[in-house]
Amino acid sequence: MPSALPCAVSSGVQPSHGFTLPELLIGLALGLSVLATALTVWHNGRSLWLGFVAQQQLQHNARRVFEAIEQQARLAGAATLLGVAGSNGLTPSAPYDDTAPELRASDGGKAGDTLSLGHWHSVDAADCLGNRSSNASLVLSQLQRSATTPNDLACKDVRASGSTFQALAEGVEDLQVQLAEASADGQRVQWKTPSQVSSWSRVQAIEVCLRLVSSLRVAALDAGIVGCSGERMAADGHVRRVVRRIVFLRQRVGVTP
Repeated sequence: MPSALPCAVSSGVQPSHGFTLPELLIGLALGLSVLATALTVWHNGRSLWLGFVAQQQLQHNARRVFEAIEQQARLAGAATLLGVAGSNGLTPSAPYDDTAPELRASDGGKAGDTLSLGHWHSVDAADCLGNRSSNASLVLSQLQRSATTPNDLACKDVRASGSTFQALAEGVEDLQVQLAEASADGQRVQWKTPSQVSSWSRVQAIEVCLRLVSSLRVAALDAGIVGCSGERMAADGHVRRVVRRIVFLRQRVGVTP
């Protein structure tokens, strides 16, 4: 008998094989493209979030400084009033002393200016930081950039015994002050630097300029912003903001121009 020939048995399953090199390269390119797009979206979103946080930080710091200055400016020149027996009127509790330094400022150049605002202890015992430790008749709050901690704006009551400068706000790179001084005849008002003021009793308003810097680094920077004195901003990745505000002083009792 003739020998049986082997017959091929078909299982219906095609033989398996791997990816070809072109297929691998195409898949790798597509995967890298998707990854790059995802990283770009993540980076842009993170930059926007960091920028928002930095802006909020600067606004908070500026608001804290201006709230303290405005509060002290409202108190400057105020006198304690007492009722007069048998009368409906009021009278100051003591004669007004126009020699008291209720307002002073000094030029500090690149180190920043200083600003001092004073008020009677009997009107409000609190200084710019809310401290009530002074027993002096005059509370004199002085604001200046910290000499020990970079970018801190510090304050203390210079009339309080043993007082030390404490941080009022962070992120203040510069503090510049201009003062609106009325002429002797009261006919005109001129903005002056602290060293140009001839009569502090005729100063009617204070312009305060703050240059603030964020502690966070952000890739996207504000372009075209200059500092309080027109200086160029450093391109170091930190968000910076210049904020100006004019604070008006109350009419000073008993002081004639």
